[in-house]
Amino acid sequence: MNFVNLKRSEWECYIDTPDSIIETINTHLSDIFKCESDPVEAQRLSYEFLFLYKEWGFGDSEPMQALTTVSVT
Repeated sequence: MNFVNLKRSEWECYIDTPDSIIETINTHLSDIFKCESDPVEAQRLSYEFLFLYKEWGFGDSEPMQALTTVSVT
């Protein structure tokens, strides 16, 4: 997996989440997956990063599941 490009509906984050937040998350997660060779560490870093956006719902179980699905495909 080299590029994350999930839509709001796929992340299942809050409906009022700005597009810029979703783009930032997709970009940063793409960078993590490109740079980290250890899949366990990549997932840990990704969860840690995603939780920074919990005010937009990214700390909830649905976005965490979306991240898990993306990281294993």
